[in-house]
Amino acid sequence: MALDFLRILLLLVLLQPGLQLRLRLPVTIVASETLWSREELVAEYPGVFTTTTDSRGSIHVFWAGTSRVESSDSELIFHSEYFQSDWSAMNDVFIASGSGRIEYPNATSTSDGWVHLTWQESGLLMYSRALGERAESAASWSEAVALTPIGYSSHDMCSIATTIETGLMIACATISGQDGRLIAISSTDSGETWDEPQLIAHATERLAPAMANLTVCPDESIHVVWTELELPQGWPPTRVMYSGIGPDSARWTRPTPVASANQGWAVMGCNRVALFVVWNGSAPNGGRFARASDDFGVSWQPTIKISEASGLTSGSPSIVADARSRMHVLMFGDRREGEPTSESLYTVLGSNTASAVQVLSAIGDTEISVGGPKLELVDGNTLHAFWRQEARAGQHSDARIGLWHRQAFIADLPGLEGSGGSTPALRAPTATATSIGRKSPEVGMVEGYSVESIQAPFSTVPKRSSLALVFGAVAAVSFVFVFVRLRMKSGR
Repeated sequence: MALDFLRILLLLVLLQPGLQLRLRLPVTIVASETLWSREELVAEYPGVFTTTTDSRGSIHVFWAGTSRVESSDSELIFHSEYFQSDWSAMNDVFIASGSGRIEYPNATSTSDGWVHLTWQESGLLMYSRALGERAESAASWSEAVALTPIGYSSHDMCSIATTIETGLMIACATISGQDGRLIAISSTDSGETWDEPQLIAHATERLAPAMANLTVCPDESIHVVWTELELPQGWPPTRVMYSGIGPDSARWTRPTPVASANQGWAVMGCNRVALFVVWNGSAPNGGRFARASDDFGVSWQPTIKISEASGLTSGSPSIVADARSRMHVLMFGDRREGEPTSESLYTVLGSNTASAVQVLSAIGDTEISVGGPKLELVDGNTLHAFWRQEARAGQHSDARIGLWHRQAFIADLPGLEGSGGSTPALRAPTATATSIGRKSPEVGMVEGYSVESIQAPFSTVPKRSSLALVFGAVAAVSFVFVFVRLRMKSGR
């Protein structure tokens, strides 16, 4: 009788309309292979590449390359497009004029459907655009125009970003004799016309700006970081500098350092509550670092080391924010455990935490160098990672050299975003990869790594009224009591 009573009670509680048990199950972010698709090759033997996602959600990949097998000079820009899980054919969309060399392509997209592309050619900053759905055809691109100020040249990586709706801004280091400048060039009509350059920073007798990176925040403020190089040799990097301009301001703020000696190749990103800088450290520092500002550049929190990876010159990290204010970061790095092995490394930064580093390209080949990482976010819930694998100087490897891609569905990643207005307090990752791994081609898993997952806050089913639970239990007890009384009467 007691067992029947409990069964009936449980059944009635579960059948109560609108009643749902509240579950508090721990959710963890685990090693990358449960999250990321398998690697796929986009292109063989690419040069420096760039990516952008247009208003249709199509990813465009551009890279510098050559049509001559015996040549290492890049005289072409190639394009491929990823749309609805398919890659388009590879096409060359630009060719250098004369004997010019194409370097450092960079791209962005605006809400009106245009894809915008810049590159360096023979010391000039060049610009062109095409509609996203027609970008695979060379005939669809506008005539390339030089944006470098008269009398100045540019041989450096520039950065282009979308500002307001169809606005654009380019940050670029230029030089004329001994006069080095970091400038910003703006367009308010999706690249139809361009304003006169604005000065962000001057070179000094000892230091020159280089490797600028722009980001635009939700409040429409614009921020830039760059690396200062030591003159006259142009190496090593001395520090990372920052400047910003508000939506209603006409001048850039006074440049301020955010990282000290032997630091460089910095990038920026922002969410609703903070501005983030991520950069590479070189010898003797090594490592990958991050710093946050909850007042968007006025002051900066202490620096944290997010990875021990070393190696400086194979490209800046890449950082994007998703709709839940999580900052996704893709880096490259050499791990010096026995022999140097280059890898592509992924982590998530939040306002109050950082995930363990996850390895996306553990090829375990000392003859291969990994660099140039890029991230793209599509539909707010799918993250795409790109990186380039190439032979190290003086090496001739049979390993897979080319431009590689993986993707991950991130909508269900919980718990790393901060609440609006909270102060970002980053901490170092709880774990990092600890041994040289290798790629297992049979199952697409990374072996040989100890990547500890971190536990995120609890995930809950929507809260239901506790009063409904009480009423349900009372109703069940009453029903059982009446049922037992009737059985007793019928048995007499």
